[in-house]
Amino acid sequence: MDIGDCFVNKESPRLPSHLWIVISDPTLDSENVLIANVTDIKNHDDHSCVLTAEDHSWLTKDSCVAYQRANNTTVADLENAASQGLLTMQVRMSEDVLQRILLGAQLSDELKGSHRELLRKQSLID
Repeated sequence: MDIGDCFVNKESPRLPSHLWIVISDPTLDSENVLIANVTDIKNHDDHSCVLTAEDHSWLTKDSCVAYQRANNTTVADLENAASQGLLTMQVRMSEDVLQRILLGAQLSDELKGSHRELLRKQSLID
């Protein structure tokens, strides 16, 4: 697992399938991995980072990164979920789009303070 890796979660009654992106660096802290999902732009107010179908092969419409729904997890938990079929790895996010996502994290008012601090500690945002 590496920064920029993407996966889709298996749909459940509580959580529809979304594209998720690893936005912290698991090589620096495998026990504290920050992931953020992409959602329909029409259903979310924070447009700090807008993505289009051209930005990733899984996307079919204008979307945005839902920083308020970002979660901490571990590499072990992600690998376990993948082995159980609860998530499916996708094409890695391109470096330029990943940089836009990190800039959006820096600009977003909806990113939790602890998540912002992790990205700062890893020198991914200012």
